[in-house]
Amino acid sequence: MSSWPVARDKIINLITNGELEEIEPNPRFATRLVEEAQMHMKSVDAIADFDYPGAFQLGYDATRKACAALLASQGLRSTRDGGHIALADAVRVQFNGPHGSPAFLKIHGLRQSRAGSQYPRDSTPPITQDDANYCRETAQEIIAAVETILSSGKLGPFVI
Repeated sequence: MSSWPVARDKIINLITNGELEEIEPNPRFATRLVEEAQMHMKSVDAIADFDYPGAFQLGYDATRKACAALLASQGLRSTRDGGHIALADAVRVQFNGPHGSPAFLKIHGLRQSRAGSQYPRDSTPPITQDDANYCRETAQEIIAAVETILSSGKLGPFVI
Protein backbone atom coordinates (compact mmCIF):
# COMPACT_ATOMS: atom_id res chain seq x y z
CA MET A 1 0.00 0.00 0.00
CA SER A 2 1.45 3.36 -1.00
CA SER A 3 0.87 6.92 0.08
CA TRP A 4 -2.43 8.50 -1.00
CA PRO A 5 -1.48 10.25 -4.26
CA VAL A 6 -3.92 13.16 -4.19
CA ALA A 7 -2.71 16.66 -3.16
CA ARG A 8 0.67 15.42 -2.02
CA ASP A 9 2.30 18.84 -2.46
CA LYS A 10 -0.39 20.54 -0.36
CA ILE A 11 0.09 18.05 2.49
CA ILE A 12 3.87 18.48 2.37
CA ASN A 13 3.33 22.25 2.51
CA LEU A 14 1.07 21.89 5.59
CA ILE A 15 3.78 19.78 7.26
CA THR A 16 6.55 22.21 6.30
CA ASN A 17 4.53 25.14 7.68
CA GLY A 18 3.97 23.31 10.99
CA GLU A 19 0.21 22.97 10.50
CA LEU A 20 0.35 19.17 10.26
CA GLU A 21 2.82 16.83 11.87
CA GLU A 22 3.90 13.31 11.14
CA ILE A 23 3.02 10.63 13.68
CA GLU A 24 3.08 6.86 13.64
CA PRO A 25 0.24 5.64 11.36
CA ASN A 26 -2.40 4.24 13.67
CA PRO A 27 -5.36 2.43 12.11
CA ARG A 28 -6.64 1.33 15.54
CA PHE A 29 -6.76 4.93 16.71
CA ALA A 30 -8.50 5.84 13.44
CA THR A 31 -11.13 3.21 14.20
CA ARG A 32 -11.61 4.64 17.70
CA LEU A 33 -12.10 8.14 16.29
CA VAL A 34 -14.75 6.87 13.85
CA GLU A 35 -16.51 5.04 16.70
CA GLU A 36 -16.50 8.24 18.77
CA ALA A 37 -17.91 10.14 15.79
CA GLN A 38 -20.70 7.58 15.52
CA MET A 39 -21.44 7.93 19.26
CA HIS A 40 -21.63 11.70 18.85
CA MET A 41 -24.17 11.21 16.08
CA LYS A 42 -26.38 9.16 18.40
CA SER A 43 -26.24 12.08 20.83
CA VAL A 44 -27.10 14.49 18.00
CA ASP A 45 -30.18 12.41 17.22
CA ALA A 46 -31.21 12.49 20.88
CA ILE A 47 -31.09 16.30 21.19
CA ALA A 48 -31.68 17.55 17.64
CA ASP A 49 -35.31 18.50 18.23
CA PHE A 50 -34.69 20.92 21.09
CA ASP A 51 -30.98 21.84 21.43
CA TYR A 52 -29.97 23.14 18.03
CA PRO A 53 -26.62 24.63 19.08
CA GLY A 54 -25.71 21.48 21.01
CA ALA A 55 -26.67 19.23 18.10
CA PHE A 56 -24.61 21.39 15.76
CA GLN A 57 -21.59 21.29 18.07
CA LEU A 58 -21.74 17.51 18.41
CA GLY A 59 -22.30 17.09 14.67
CA TYR A 60 -19.29 19.26 13.94
CA ASP A 61 -17.19 17.36 16.50
CA ALA A 62 -18.26 14.06 14.90
CA THR A 63 -17.15 15.44 11.54
CA ARG A 64 -13.83 16.60 12.94
CA LYS A 65 -13.11 13.24 14.59
CA ALA A 66 -13.98 11.31 11.45
CA CYS A 67 -11.64 13.52 9.45
CA ALA A 68 -8.91 13.14 12.06
CA ALA A 69 -9.30 9.37 11.61
CA LEU A 70 -8.24 9.67 7.98
CA LEU A 71 -5.13 11.58 8.96
CA ALA A 72 -4.33 9.20 11.84
CA SER A 73 -4.46 6.33 9.40
CA GLN A 74 -1.95 8.19 7.22
CA GLY A 75 0.32 9.03 10.14
CA LEU A 76 -0.65 12.71 10.24
CA ARG A 77 -2.38 15.03 12.66
CA SER A 78 -3.01 18.72 12.88
CA THR A 79 -0.83 20.73 15.21
CA ARG A 80 -1.87 23.40 17.66
CA ASP A 81 -0.88 25.99 15.05
CA GLY A 82 -2.82 24.24 12.28
CA GLY A 83 -5.83 23.27 14.35
CA HIS A 84 -9.20 22.67 12.79
CA ILE A 85 -8.32 24.69 9.67
CA ALA A 86 -5.37 22.47 8.74
CA LEU A 87 -7.43 19.35 9.42
CA ALA A 88 -10.20 20.62 7.14
CA ASP A 89 -7.70 21.68 4.47
CA ALA A 90 -5.91 18.33 4.53
CA VAL A 91 -9.04 16.22 4.11
CA ARG A 92 -10.67 18.60 1.64
CA VAL A 93 -7.73 18.59 -0.76
CA GLN A 94 -7.12 14.84 -0.51
CA PHE A 95 -10.57 13.32 -0.29
CA ASN A 96 -13.13 15.48 -2.09
CA GLY A 97 -12.41 14.07 -5.53
CA PRO A 98 -13.28 10.83 -7.29
CA HIS A 99 -11.77 8.70 -4.51
CA GLY A 100 -13.69 10.46 -1.75
CA SER A 101 -16.79 12.60 -1.41
CA PRO A 102 -17.83 16.17 -2.23
CA ALA A 103 -19.12 16.33 1.35
CA PHE A 104 -15.55 17.15 2.41
CA LEU A 105 -15.97 20.52 0.69
CA LYS A 106 -18.56 21.46 3.33
CA ILE A 107 -16.20 21.21 6.32
CA HIS A 108 -14.98 24.81 6.27
CA GLY A 109 -18.54 26.14 6.28
CA LEU A 110 -19.38 23.95 9.26
CA ARG A 111 -16.21 25.08 11.02
CA GLN A 112 -17.05 28.74 10.50
CA SER A 113 -20.61 28.29 11.79
CA ARG A 114 -19.32 26.32 14.76
CA ALA A 115 -16.79 29.04 15.58
CA GLY A 116 -19.51 31.68 15.38
CA SER A 117 -21.67 29.65 17.72
CA GLN A 118 -18.84 28.94 20.19
CA TYR A 119 -17.56 32.52 20.20
CA PRO A 120 -20.63 34.59 19.31
CA ARG A 121 -20.97 38.33 19.04
CA ASP A 122 -24.27 40.07 19.61
CA SER A 123 -24.67 40.20 15.81
CA THR A 124 -24.04 36.46 15.33
CA PRO A 125 -27.22 34.71 14.25
CA PRO A 126 -28.20 31.78 16.45
CA ILE A 127 -27.95 28.20 15.24
CA THR A 128 -31.36 27.17 13.90
CA GLN A 129 -32.98 23.81 13.48
CA ASP A 130 -32.16 24.00 9.76
CA ASP A 131 -28.49 24.62 10.62
CA ALA A 132 -28.46 21.66 13.00
CA ASN A 133 -30.14 19.41 10.43
CA TYR A 134 -27.66 20.46 7.73
CA CYS A 135 -24.77 19.71 10.07
CA ARG A 136 -26.25 16.33 10.96
CA GLU A 137 -26.69 15.37 7.31
CA THR A 138 -23.21 16.57 6.40
CA ALA A 139 -21.64 14.72 9.33
CA GLN A 140 -23.43 11.52 8.30
CA GLU A 141 -22.15 11.92 4.71
CA ILE A 142 -18.60 12.54 5.88
CA ILE A 143 -18.56 9.67 8.37
CA ALA A 144 -19.84 7.31 5.67
CA ALA A 145 -17.17 8.56 3.25
CA VAL A 146 -14.47 8.13 5.89
CA GLU A 147 -15.60 4.57 6.59
CA THR A 148 -15.53 3.79 2.86
CA ILE A 149 -12.04 5.25 2.43
CA LEU A 150 -10.65 3.50 5.51
CA SER A 151 -12.11 0.14 4.51
CA SER A 152 -10.97 0.44 0.88
CA GLY A 153 -7.40 -0.59 1.67
CA LYS A 154 -6.16 2.26 -0.54
CA LEU A 155 -5.15 4.67 2.22
CA GLY A 156 -1.63 3.99 3.37
CA PRO A 157 0.84 5.96 5.45
CA PHE A 158 1.78 9.36 4.09
CA VAL A 159 5.40 9.21 2.99
CA ILE A 160 7.35 12.36 2.21
